[in-house]
Amino acid sequence: MTMLVVDDVFSGYGKSQVLHGVSLSVDEGEIVALIGANGAGKTTLLKTISGLVQARSGTIKFQNTEIQNLSAHRIVESGVSQVAEGRAMLKRMTVLENLRIGAHVRKDKEVRQDIDQIFSKFPVLGERHDQLAGLLSGGEQQMLAIGRALMARPRILLLDEPSLGIAPKLVQDIARSIVAINRDEGVSVLLVEQNSRMALSISHRAYAMSTGNVVIEGNSKELLHDDRIKAAYLGGDV
Repeated sequence: MTMLVVDDVFSGYGKSQVLHGVSLSVDEGEIVALIGANGAGKTTLLKTISGLVQARSGTIKFQNTEIQNLSAHRIVESGVSQVAEGRAMLKRMTVLENLRIGAHVRKDKEVRQDIDQIFSKFPVLGERHDQLAGLLSGGEQQMLAIGRALMARPRILLLDEPSLGIAPKLVQDIARSIVAINRDEGVSVLLVEQNSRMALSISHRAYAMSTGNVVIEGNSKELLHDDRIKAAYLGGDV
């Protein structure tokens, strides 16, 4: 089943047009990578899907329902959670308080159970549950940002540059956690990442963007050996 369909979407800021007819899809249970240079439109696409930027034309369907005209709050309620670039922590609140805020759209009483599951995935967060988020390392803040997004019980997780500014060893930990979330909980993932080798190594399919357009798409393992991808995006190591 196709979870998310972006069809011929144009979007931007003010008079600036950033996306020029972008189309892509994410299937249920799939990790899809979105790679490209700075300024390619990757973050704008995630913001447009999550309702933070208004699509100017085109359609965005999530579980067969158009969402491009919904508010960001309604989109989260429908099952779409985004982890923004830079993590956007509530730095003067504790780890536990940040996680509880992530569950604000929920009406069930299983929040504590889900917090325990987050601590199981990221033990360091459990150890520091009463510590202010602003005192965590960059890698720990990224784990908290992912955990907070999972508290909304999403069907799809939009991750924007989760490896940005994180020590290489922790990048591997974050990559493993993304794979585990997808495998163990069945959450689909749309992963924006400049660490193209890491993104391609953990995803099922991938799209490469340039100047607001999708220019290459395909199976991630095959794209790892594609000469065009190698030349443009695989200059660095994981």
